[in-house]
Amino acid sequence: MSRISVAAGLSLAFLLAACSGDDATNATDAASAACGAAGHEGLVGTSVTDLDPDLFPEDTRFNFPGAALGEDVNPGRLNFEIGTDDTVQRVYCG
Repeated sequence: MSRISVAAGLSLAFLLAACSGDDATNATDAASAACGAAGHEGLVGTSVTDLDPDLFPEDTRFNFPGAALGEDVNPGRLNFEIGTDDTVQRVYCG
């Protein structure tokens, strides 16, 4: 292996490591803050029957398996992904 190949490989490894650091976490945190999803992550695993829709913003989506979803993305909209076992699988903005 030539010195150039080794140097190029090391440079690429450093660049990839830099991209996967705190900036990615900060971007995820900022997206979760847009709709308050981070404040509802404790509901993951909760039965959908235990959720009171009146406690969430009016445009909150409860996404059930197989349900058709619009393709509009709203960073300020709170979404609950409901699993086949009728429990909250994920809370996210969008």
